[in-house]
Amino acid sequence: MIIKHKSVKTETTTDEKGNQTTKQTETIDDLSRLTVGKITWEGSRLQVARKLTFSYVQDARDPNLPNYVINCGETVYGYDEDGNLQFQGNVYSIEKDVQQSTVTVTAYDNLFILCRSKTTRKFTDMLAEDIAKAVCSELGIKAGKLAETGKKVSFIAQEKTGYQIIMIAYTDAAKQINAHKENKDDPDVLFHPIMRGDELDVIKKGELIEGLAADQYVNIENSQYKESIEDMVNSIMITDQQGNVTGYQTKDEWIQKYSMVQDVYKTNPNDNAQEAINKLFHGPDRSGILQMTGSYAAKSSYSIQIRDILTELCGKFWIKSDTHTFENGIHEMRLEIEFENLMNKEEKPKDTTVKTKTGRTASAIGGANLEASAGVQAGFAAWEGATMPDGRNGCVEAATRIGSYYSPFLKQECDNGVASVPTLMDDAGDAVIPFDESNLEVGDCVVFDGDEHVVVYAGDGQYVGNNSSGNGGAGAVGTGGIYNIGMTPTSIIKTSHM
Repeated sequence: MIIKHKSVKTETTTDEKGNQTTKQTETIDDLSRLTVGKITWEGSRLQVARKLTFSYVQDARDPNLPNYVINCGETVYGYDEDGNLQFQGNVYSIEKDVQQSTVTVTAYDNLFILCRSKTTRKFTDMLAEDIAKAVCSELGIKAGKLAETGKKVSFIAQEKTGYQIIMIAYTDAAKQINAHKENKDDPDVLFHPIMRGDELDVIKKGELIEGLAADQYVNIENSQYKESIEDMVNSIMITDQQGNVTGYQTKDEWIQKYSMVQDVYKTNPNDNAQEAINKLFHGPDRSGILQMTGSYAAKSSYSIQIRDILTELCGKFWIKSDTHTFENGIHEMRLEIEFENLMNKEEKPKDTTVKTKTGRTASAIGGANLEASAGVQAGFAAWEGATMPDGRNGCVEAATRIGSYYSPFLKQECDNGVASVPTLMDDAGDAVIPFDESNLEVGDCVVFDGDEHVVVYAGDGQYVGNNSSGNGGAGAVGTGGIYNIGMTPTSIIKTSHM
């Protein structure tokens, strides 16, 4: 790979009358004669932004070496041997080694900016591709070839990165497209963003790399294959909210081959039940690694034909990550492959707007700046009568919303969308202690029946929190006695001091 660097020099001159003129000059320098050691160019489905790392010689003490300087924020390019641009990005890290007389440079393409820069926007009936254009325009990224979906999407992006917003739009568009396939056996349409120079493209993920195949007799140097069923789940017991079994779903082929491993799905009226059940199923985990002669075309998000009899990797596979190295004129690559085409899905944010019993819209989250007693009162006043997004199962949502007025911990859990008692307890760590009424303080959380329910302690044996029977069975924030809800208090979370 040929590395080039763009630098901008500013020169200010003063004429005889004292007038100053500033001139900027752009230069693009070929660093081929300065680069040393290994050049690494890599990307992955999960990392998204491609990364370029290289070193070049620099020693101001040696008159035979140019004192070449690269600064953070400047642009570097990577070209193949035919002069085609393969990478364009900005420098984010520089590391100097005086003893070795080298400078190591790390650069990322502009997807790094989209993955780091956040915004808040409301989108109503907009095409996924138009949402991508709007985000690029706001964050200063050039929009390139954006896959046309023809599907309109609506959502509110609250403090989301540009990348998350684009993927929310394309995830929803893909769902719409795949739900109306004429042939259900056709592969799902999936999308993935890539940078082409300084322009963002969104492509259909998994397109086959033309003219390239991994062949054990031609370009594969080494290959590895791993299969594991340690996380296998092939049977789902389905229960109602009272724990009564209502049915089962199974993957019979997996059960016959591997034996049965079962999980339980408890019905939630706010869930898409089938989607939730499908997420619980987990098949064999399979992965493969190829060490090959390098090809610039082999990049994550594309698929490749593999012919490797020894590891039984024969057919079409998907590149999860790629690492290309260039050293002493030799281009090699390491490909991590996947056995199915996967998309980095971003689901639309849940609508957390709820109605209080007075009819007003309550979306006020506290600032965790009150003392516990005042915070409990303020939180309850803000949310009394409100039905949580998870309805009658919204006990954690109620506790974290009320607690957001006095507890930084509960506010953080609220901001993070925590909605299950086990997660709340795990996040609290050592602050969870066995229940003993003598240890209760106003603002603590009381947990019932192990991890089935949670409320906020309001003092004098009373709680504030979610009542599943409120609002006609939809659930509502209310108050009552901690010993009068038909469950046994088993733990205390000391949120009065968190």
